[in-house]
Amino acid sequence: MPDEGDDMTLKNPLEDYLSTMQAAKQAGISDARIRQMINSEKVQAIKIGSSWMIHVDDVAAMLERKDGRMKEEGMKKQLQDEYVQKMQGCVDNGDTEVAHGDADDLLCELLRKLGYNEVVARYYDVKKWYA
Repeated sequence: MPDEGDDMTLKNPLEDYLSTMQAAKQAGISDARIRQMINSEKVQAIKIGSSWMIHVDDVAAMLERKDGRMKEEGMKKQLQDEYVQKMQGCVDNGDTEVAHGDADDLLCELLRKLGYNEVVARYYDVKKWYA
């Protein structure tokens, strides 16, 4: 016999799961996209009857990945804007040969910041036909 203090209520086993529509709304994407992600196994889900259910932790992980991509895209856009402005400064220099070399250096610097060090190293190994 349970003690008086014991909670005898049963927990709904699907309490921590969301329908594809609910998950889509939380993630800010379409229900169709959620279903594509389930079919391609990018998101784990369980099928109950004809409905797919996604655990709240999996929806949270999906949101973290999305936020990370958005932050990364924002940083890339900021870098792009910064380097376009710097390259405009090269054009304003007046000396075409110097401007060309400066622009090459800026592009290599940008590539390094984006993680393309090997590309930059190979570029500097190539004999230039200018300057």
